[in-house]
Amino acid sequence: MMNSYLCAECSTELSKWEMFLNKKYGLGKLYCEWCNTKKEREAINSLVESEKSMTNDYTRELTATPTLLDTRDNIKEDLDEVG
Repeated sequence: MMNSYLCAECSTELSKWEMFLNKKYGLGKLYCEWCNTKKEREAINSLVESEKSMTNDYTRELTATPTLLDTRDNIKEDLDEVG
């Protein structure tokens, strides 16, 4: 007798391939391929939204500071590497 597993979201029966993927790359719950893709898209979108503003981001502060360009060292060795 074969055990059947259901998707945690849509309650469809999982295939052998989906079970393999859940065991290898599981997210803590069993998902079918469609629901797993949906969850991945939601996670990516929430990450994009959280990083969109870049408030208090160190790299944004560096690129927004024009004084950094004025304070760079003009060492001959560095200029030789560029040119």
